[in-house]
Amino acid sequence: MFPAVATNALNVATEAASQPTLALKPDDGSVSAITHFARAQAARKKKQWAVAQSECERALCLAETFRFAQASATQQTQHLEQFHKQYQRYHEFYLSLLMERHQPERAWEAHERAHWWRWQKTMSNWAGRDKPIPLNDPQLSILRDVKEQLLDDQTELLEYALGETQSYLWRVTRAGVQSYVLPRRAVIEAEVQRVLNALAPADRQTVWREASLQQLRAWLLPHLKAEPVAHQRRWLIVAEGLLQQVPFGLLSATAETSADITHIPAAFALLKTKPKTNRSLAALPAGVAVLADPVFGRHDERIENIQRKTSEAQWMLRSATETALMPRLPFARREAENLTNRFVPLMTLRALGFDANRELALSGRLARYPIIHFATHGVLNAAHPERSGLVLSQVNERGEPQAGLLELRDICRLRLPAELIVLSACESNRLAEGFLYAGARRVLASLWPVNDAATSELMARFYDALLNNDRFAPAAALRQAQLSLAREPRWQHPYYWAGFALQGEW
Repeated sequence: MFPAVATNALNVATEAASQPTLALKPDDGSVSAITHFARAQAARKKKQWAVAQSECERALCLAETFRFAQASATQQTQHLEQFHKQYQRYHEFYLSLLMERHQPERAWEAHERAHWWRWQKTMSNWAGRDKPIPLNDPQLSILRDVKEQLLDDQTELLEYALGETQSYLWRVTRAGVQSYVLPRRAVIEAEVQRVLNALAPADRQTVWREASLQQLRAWLLPHLKAEPVAHQRRWLIVAEGLLQQVPFGLLSATAETSADITHIPAAFALLKTKPKTNRSLAALPAGVAVLADPVFGRHDERIENIQRKTSEAQWMLRSATETALMPRLPFARREAENLTNRFVPLMTLRALGFDANRELALSGRLARYPIIHFATHGVLNAAHPERSGLVLSQVNERGEPQAGLLELRDICRLRLPAELIVLSACESNRLAEGFLYAGARRVLASLWPVNDAATSELMARFYDALLNNDRFAPAAALRQAQLSLAREPRWQHPYYWAGFALQGEW
């Protein structure tokens, strides 16, 4: 993975990767990694740059071979958090070292490799497939492939790295790599949180002031200051931390420019599919699967006349553990019907009410549809992200409680090679990564708790733009739908229209 790593370090990494799965323990290579990192720090203080770089590369190489024992979900999460904390420390040191040595291209490549590797590691761990991630794929270190296969004169990659002392932005175009030094993580994330608070539902009646974005836009899009009229019409965004919740579509929607935007876990994740151009809509297989308007609990009017076979105590337990008291979404059914009416009935799966259940989502039946649309509640579990999910029917036709939460770890185990998956649910952005890992080419998801009525209207306009175009271009359709909704007085506050972002291909 690192060309400058000595042969003996690579041998250690190869040997470690071939060993049986181990929990993160002091004797599994972590001590060796810590030792090499300490040497790197000492060498840097002495201005022995080559030694510092080599020793840090050894530490990273060893860290990337750590594996985790089969354990409970809580233990797996703890191991993963412990690992990421140690790995992040090494990685930040390595990036700052390369940037100090005026090697922005190499720093970007190192961050890109690490970003992709950590994403793969996390997803495979949640899917219960903990395995060595290949470290020697030549594409991981070839900038040329990104330029030739992902970028053109209208497309650029913006990749961010947040650090404890300073952060970085790499702007990758066909012409090369430009780098920018940004404020440290705490400063940037505090500003992001301020903007998100201004977009919160409680403030949606307040007149939106464009100046609220001025500082964040200046930090995250510094190139627009030098180039007020951006030539690139498509942005590929690789973000981390709280930057993953930033509505870049709102940042780009100025009088000077508005870009088609898609977020990706890493450039290499998109290289895997090697997209050339958006395919013709006519060339795609027809059909859509829609799961919408589930039955969340006993107070839903659809089960009032059903004789319940469960006790009050059982209902209360289900309510506490699986959010059975969530309110019904009044616009979800209309949203689903509006979409399915656009397709031939024989090529449509419309699962509403009791039929919009977890069993269907896990059955494999959805894999045959190029477009999959969920309209329901989303649940975000910040403490255990793998337990975040989509809330499907928690009651069956007999009025009995059932498991209804489609968790992120369930999603990671699926095989869903869809062209587009739409998560019309609150705070579903984190779930998008799971669907991409499951094989989806694109996922549309929300950044914050979205409004039911506004979401239904946005989705109608999105599908209008998507299906009335010769090319299958979801990023362009999303931008068109958002700007259209923003022109309506009722929906002009960005809370209503800027809360969805596309992940994957454009």
